[in-house]
Amino acid sequence: MTTMESQCREIVRAERANVLFFDQKRNELYKRVRERRGEAIKCTNISFHCTVAFPSTKGIAAIAVTTVSPVISLNLEEDVRFFPAVDDPAGGLQANRAKKLLAVPMMGRDDKEWKKDFRFPRGSVIAINKLGGDFTSEDIENLTMYSYVAAKVFDAVT
Repeated sequence: MTTMESQCREIVRAERANVLFFDQKRNELYKRVRERRGEAIKCTNISFHCTVAFPSTKGIAAIAVTTVSPVISLNLEEDVRFFPAVDDPAGGLQANRAKKLLAVPMMGRDDKEWKKDFRFPRGSVIAINKLGGDFTSEDIENLTMYSYVAAKVFDAVT
C-alpha cells in the first residue's frame, strides 16, 4: 500500500484505501502499482512502476471524478454503480469484500492550460469499509481536505 493510501485509511478509519488518478486526455482513471514477480501487468515505463488503467465511465470513483462531488455508498452489494475492478481491486476475496465506500474527487490545477487557476479533478481518493460504523459528513470533510493536499503534491511532482 502506498503512503497516500495508508494516510487516507488512517484519516477516516477505513479498512483499506485506494487512490486513482485521472487522465483527462484519455478519459481514464489509472493507478500506478509496483510490478511483482510473476504478475502480467503491462508497464508503461522503464521503472518498476506500472500503470493499470480503467475507463472513467465505470465505478463510484469515476462518478466522484466526473461529478466533482463526494459519493458515499453504504450498501455496495445493492449499488449498481459499484465496479469492483475500479473501486476496490484488492477486494476479490470473500473475506475482503467491500461493503461500504466513500469516494471524493482529488481536485488540482492544470498549469499547462491557459486557465492557470482553473480547478479540475486529478483523480479520486477512495476509502473502503469504515471501521466501527458508517461513513459520515465528517469523513467527507476530512478526506476532501486530504485529497486537496494530495493533489497539490501530485501537481508539484508531475
